[in-house]
Amino acid sequence: MIDGLLGGVLVKDPETRTAKNGSTYVLATLRVPMGGDAVIFARIMAFSHVKDELLALAKGDPVSVTGALEIGTWKTDTGEVRPSLSVIAHAIVSPYHVKRRRAEVASAQQGAAGRRTERANGAPATTSRSAAPMPDDALDDL
Repeated sequence: MIDGLLGGVLVKDPETRTAKNGSTYVLATLRVPMGGDAVIFARIMAFSHVKDELLALAKGDPVSVTGALEIGTWKTDTGEVRPSLSVIAHAIVSPYHVKRRRAEVASAQQGAAGRRTERANGAPATTSRSAAPMPDDALDDL
């Protein structure tokens, strides 16, 4: 297997499926641009916690997927051979996940700022500062 990273747009809502052994997984299709007008459609399979993250998304949402790639081919009705790509997702990231994470970090920072501590001499303690969060309009480029 090849581990890879794919980025694209979901072409339909992710679906929950049940395997023969009774376990559930999520199946989605990702439209991946390959340069110019060329695209490839990748079949995404997700298990464990990744399936819940994928189910939070819908048709048209941009997403990046990392996982084990399987490359193959398929024949059209006219006999033309085309490439196929399947991914067993290990992790995904989307603007939805980025916004949610930013909200969690901002909430934690506000909570820390609200708890003022004092030094032994009574002076307020300084708080460490992390890098400024990325503005939300930067997500428009994804």
